Amino acid sequence: MLHRSLAFTSDKSKDLQQQKIGRRRSTSSHNVITDDFKEASRSILGEIYFFTLDQTSQVLENFKSSGVGHDAGSLQLPTDNPIKHFNNAGCSPQPLPVLQKVIQHNLLESVLGGYLAAEQCQNERDLVYWVISKLINAQDPLEIALVESATVAWTRVFYAMCDCLNCGDNGTGDSDVILCCEAEYAANIVAIEKICKERDATLIMIPADKGMVDMDEFTKILNGEWSYYEFYEDTMEKGKKILNPDRIRMVCITHIPTNSGIINPVYEIGDAIEEFNKKRKKGKKHPLYYLVDACQSVGQIDVDVAEMKCHALSATGRKYLRAPRGTGFLYVKKDIADKLVPQQVDHAAAPIKRVPIDEVEDIEYEFPEGALRFEFWEKNIANQLGLGLAVNYAIKKDMGWIEEQCITLAMELKGQLRKLNVATGGKIYVHHENLDHDSTQCGIVTFAVRGIDSASIKEDLLAFNFVVSVVPPTSTPFDSSNYGLNEIELLRVSLSYFNTEEEILDFSSALKTIISDEN
Repeated sequence: MLHRSLAFTSDKSKDLQQQKIGRRRSTSSHNVITDDFKEASRSILGEIYFFTLDQTSQVLENFKSSGVGHDAGSLQLPTDNPIKHFNNAGCSPQPLPVLQKVIQHNLLESVLGGYLAAEQCQNERDLVYWVISKLINAQDPLEIALVESATVAWTRVFYAMCDCLNCGDNGTGDSDVILCCEAEYAANIVAIEKICKERDATLIMIPADKGMVDMDEFTKILNGEWSYYEFYEDTMEKGKKILNPDRIRMVCITHIPTNSGIINPVYEIGDAIEEFNKKRKKGKKHPLYYLVDACQSVGQIDVDVAEMKCHALSATGRKYLRAPRGTGFLYVKKDIADKLVPQQVDHAAAPIKRVPIDEVEDIEYEFPEGALRFEFWEKNIANQLGLGLAVNYAIKKDMGWIEEQCITLAMELKGQLRKLNVATGGKIYVHHENLDHDSTQCGIVTFAVRGIDSASIKEDLLAFNFVVSVVPPTSTPFDSSNYGLNEIELLRVSLSYFNTEEEILDFSSALKTIISDEN
């Protein structure tokens, strides 16, 4: 049974430094909010129940006397924290205002109870959708769903899209195809493989150039000018054939992967898919869906879903947005969302319209407008409020400035790694990077030290107060396989705007000491 195909790879090289691929191309700002989050929202939602950062409401002022606890507004973080957070692509530390917000609402729940506390801040909860829509330039807050993580967001909309596409009936007499990028995240690949096995569909990897989607090859795919090798499980044989673009049902792209600092050309891909779908519409065929995983990009670089022209996008709170763990969001273009039916629903996602007259009458339910159909009833209100405040915090910092800072710091780190590579006789390998030519695109840098286990270096770095991450090859299996990293774990340093050049110099010194001690 056919269930997966492997694509040819491309050896073309491009000057990454000269191309602004995968980034917003317009210079106008879509996410400017006035200094006061509360004031900015009054015109839309009216007076709201909102805790300011400078003082808390009267109910919190009464916490001490009621014996519940301290006023969260007085909370202060230690000023002498020795930890250097170099794992912002994993879990970035919350800013103090975000931490205050989460504690404030938990205190409120302890006094009022969870339901009444949620009712009291309903307007503020509505603002979370609004501020997220401003961050990514969604056209309507109804296009936003709040969920527990980027993976929850991605899988919920992915399975719904697969059902809507009616996989297995594409009019070609051949299997449906789902395209993904070389650097696709493992969780997404597992979900795609599951669908392919269940529905006799085919997963094809789009050819890449230095880890990034090769737009020339992608254009050939959409034009029906691209060949691939097809594998058959029953005979273990393979054959080369032209891919009929009518077989393609969905394109899944990870914007910035977990194992390197490359940026996929998501805006250029969106342009190509839009033109492709115009032709499909004339033939009264179902549109090709475009799903973007932006868990490593939202909060690190400017993201614009309108310009990206994606149909859906998933993101998390705990990474570069600096929101609490257990938070994330899903964007689904409204006209697309209104057509999708989630695989799992409850009475919040599909409210019952009325009580049946008798036991034989069918229960009638209907989905709400937009992306809300992808939410469930139960949710962590405190953390979601923290997510909203973290998003607003990033907007007020200015996403353009954040992006610039992340790139500047990553360039500094790569400069130090180049020096260390010379000093150690060529021991440093930086993934998807030529150390003689800087092509830094974001704040993520992944590397390995030849002859030394990455996990042991991670532990040794902690002794110097540096928190980094180790990326196993299975996290991006196609990319790891294509670049000979089947058995190699990468050290991942992911820098954010609050990191400093002094920390990078200290990190380089610590790494040099560790390498010297190992030798």
